[in-house]
Amino acid sequence: MVSTRRVVVGFAVVLGMTVGLLPSVARAADWPSRPIRWIVPFGAGGGADVTSRIVAAELSKRLDTQVFIDNKPGASSVIGTRQIAEADPDGYTIGLLTVVHPVNVAVGQKIPYNVDTDFAYLTQLTQNPMILVANASKSFRSLQDVLDYAQKNPGKLTAASIGIATPHHLLLQWLASQKKMQMVFVPFRSIPEALQATVSGETDLMLIGAGGAADKFVEDGKLTVVGITSKKRSADMPNVATFVEQGVPNLIEESWYGMVAPAKTPPDILKRLGDGLRASLNDDDVKKKIKAAGAEAMPSSGADLVGLLKRDTEKYQRIVQEIKK
Repeated sequence: MVSTRRVVVGFAVVLGMTVGLLPSVARAADWPSRPIRWIVPFGAGGGADVTSRIVAAELSKRLDTQVFIDNKPGASSVIGTRQIAEADPDGYTIGLLTVVHPVNVAVGQKIPYNVDTDFAYLTQLTQNPMILVANASKSFRSLQDVLDYAQKNPGKLTAASIGIATPHHLLLQWLASQKKMQMVFVPFRSIPEALQATVSGETDLMLIGAGGAADKFVEDGKLTVVGITSKKRSADMPNVATFVEQGVPNLIEESWYGMVAPAKTPPDILKRLGDGLRASLNDDDVKKKIKAAGAEAMPSSGADLVGLLKRDTEKYQRIVQEIKK
């Protein structure tokens, strides 16, 4: 026969477990009851910031609460990304994870979080190929023009860099190594500074996202586009040959942004966040604004984002190894 004392103790344990769950359940039921912070691990004004603000404005409407942008730049996105990982998993902090993470892993950047255990994956946001632009005075119209110049002028070809832990730098370094081309990298703190240096002729060329800040300078004849990293030619730039066409079959890159939340965020909140983000990305006005900002909306499942992250991590690790050969 079970003693009264054992029944009481057992009931107390179950009750304690239930009470322990109540705050989480209550938070999920009431969510969102206050503004949501969207961490961008880059400075204001860049592509990540612009894209985030476009989507956050629409997400605010769909969740009926303010979604505000919090820029946390530094350490090649590590500072801001760490804050996402360490935030309370209550649905009130989400943020951007980008292609910069696989690059960080490949170059050996110290990373104080684990992408396998510290995040819940929501959706891919966008993708965007990159273009190689050159100062118009160099008259580079193709990759072969660049190669010819580098061969005839050893040590004089210069490229603007925004840091080795970026796809902009790493892909160009890889291209130079594949084509046995001497290229001097000149460091700058940001894409706008690097772009201005290329426009002014301080540097000869740089890699930059297609359809963005470089467009106006191309239209004004101050920059020329040497090639694009997409698999096929872009409908927006049909006269620009891909690097695949120009003899570099592995130089294919679609830079991307994705959305994550801290691990252990309640599943029903994750679902509402993911559904809200995908609905926002499928909005026609949002698509147009993202297109105008130089990218393409790419809503996906969280699992698809994980797969993309894994593939790019393996790709950039291979690229780094090939550069070292």
